[in-house]
Amino acid sequence: MKYWATGTVLSPANPDRRAEGSGYHSEQGTSFSSPFMAGTAALTWAADLTQSAGDVEDCLDAARSDGPNGRWVNTFFATACALGNPPNLAPTVDIVNPGQEDNTFDSLGLIQLQAKAGDFEDGPLTTILWTSDKDGLIGTSSFGQPLFWQPPTEGLRTITAKVFDSAGKEGSDTATLSFTPAIPNLKILAPATDGETVFLGLPVDLVGKMTNFTRIGSQPPYETATWVGFQDNSIVFDHLMGASVQATFNQVGGGHVTWSMTVDGQQGSTSRSFNVVSDGNLHVKITSPAKDNELTEAGKLRVTVEMDALATLGAASTSDVDGGVTYNWSLTRTTMAGLTTTIASPSGQSTTFTPTGFACGFTPINITVTAINKLGQVANDSVVGIVHRFCQPR
Repeated sequence: MKYWATGTVLSPANPDRRAEGSGYHSEQGTSFSSPFMAGTAALTWAADLTQSAGDVEDCLDAARSDGPNGRWVNTFFATACALGNPPNLAPTVDIVNPGQEDNTFDSLGLIQLQAKAGDFEDGPLTTILWTSDKDGLIGTSSFGQPLFWQPPTEGLRTITAKVFDSAGKEGSDTATLSFTPAIPNLKILAPATDGETVFLGLPVDLVGKMTNFTRIGSQPPYETATWVGFQDNSIVFDHLMGASVQATFNQVGGGHVTWSMTVDGQQGSTSRSFNVVSDGNLHVKITSPAKDNELTEAGKLRVTVEMDALATLGAASTSDVDGGVTYNWSLTRTTMAGLTTTIASPSGQSTTFTPTGFACGFTPINITVTAINKLGQVANDSVVGIVHRFCQPR
């Protein structure tokens, strides 16, 4: 046998045969060593594909050392031989995130920078220095972990990942990234359609959502979003801010609202028309908890309450100005067996309840209010509630 492979390899897949605390174990035999020698020969040839089989064999011979009769082959020395035994090769670094197909961004949010690096002599390199041609030093990443970075302005940038080996030799890789913030795509969820009927003096849910926000780990700046209401070409209100608000219209006739928001210097806007009517009937609206800007699977508005936290239930009706309206609440949940159970039955235009005894995660409940005025008219409003209970992972 001309060549022997060393009998010690990393074997994390077989902990039962691991040397105490080392992560290595030793094996013997040609069936074990042959594939390692084949791999060494392949690496040696891959280092210089112009080599002949005889050239590869010469490098394997030159790399023999130690072991019985000096027949253990050192893979490092064999590969170095194929490369012409350079005194010190430069380290290499490869930017793997963003990938080549992911170099255009439509926001100025956090992005993930990640690279892998190594050196022929030193092996894997743990520290990578990141810079931008427009912003200077970005930061450093270690042990292959990502670096999160937020560009301060739009435009093209050349991002450089740089590493150094133990001899101070440098290696680098670059990626060209384009940051072009998109115009916010805003969608009004409530009122759901143009021309929707709303009732004189009854609060109207105004709920919107940005559908093309792509920043990692954050929400759109809804606190800066502005609602403006119009009737008869006059502004009814212009100071309501947020993704979910309520407004009251006290004039019969058509009108519309606009919702606008600026993100990364780009402004988006949308509008919804409605028709205010007064039909002499009783109508009621749940005003608290505030509606989420997420819809249920059935396309309805919903509210979220926290487990063991006091929640306020509030409602308003078209008969409030006349007084004498009673409000009764029904909070129920549907079990896995399809049975409906009552959680609470408070009363009052404004009341409270505390959800308890729910499982971890998100549990849907039904919240219904029934209003009765002095004329005996009855009206209902309901909304899907989501009870959130946070549990620490085990």
